[in-house]
Amino acid sequence: MGNDNKIEFWFDHWTEVVSLKDSFPRIFGISIQKSDKVREFGLWNFEVWEWKIELRRVLFDWELVLWNGFLQVSNRAISSTSDVDILKWIGVSDGLYKPKIYCSHVACVGMVEDPLWKMV
Repeated sequence: MGNDNKIEFWFDHWTEVVSLKDSFPRIFGISIQKSDKVREFGLWNFEVWEWKIELRRVLFDWELVLWNGFLQVSNRAISSTSDVDILKWIGVSDGLYKPKIYCSHVACVGMVEDPLWKMV
């Protein structure tokens, strides 16, 4: 994630979970903001990201556990750069998708790499 201009907060896969909407449906349900980009959910304050998530009501005590989990997941994904948002493949260190490497990963999950893939 870069400058947060292109990433849909609730719907895109920008955290360790597939989507925040599916992983935290209760929090999504009480959120006022439903279709904004990540940058619209917070701001940088002295080089620290502060969430500004608007909820329709105060959280119940039992929802605080959900809220804390939601914030932990969100905080782990915040970028410290202002680069343009780009899609990266986490299967390789440079983040660039290559079909040959993908096939090698899929075919060799839990196995010793087959030398055949070096010829593909």
